[in-house]
Amino acid sequence: RVPGLQADIAQNASKGTVGLIVSGPEDADGHRWYRIMTSERFAWVASTFLGWSDQPVPERPIPSSDLAVGDTVAVVD
Repeated sequence: RVPGLQADIAQNASKGTVGLIVSGPEDADGHRWYRIMTSERFAWVASTFLGWSDQPVPERPIPSSDLAVGDTVAVVD
């Protein structure tokens, strides 16, 4: 949910997992973090663990809206 070493680890991605950077960078705990989208989830990853890829981007829609942190929402579908 947030970048940094104090956040809970939801899942470790194996070497070679392809993701698309969707936000960042954010600096926290001495590292530069990027939020990435993989075919399975969204996650914050320290830049030291990222490298360029020539693989296609994961097939998953990138969320786009005018929503902001703190907005109240309801699922409609």
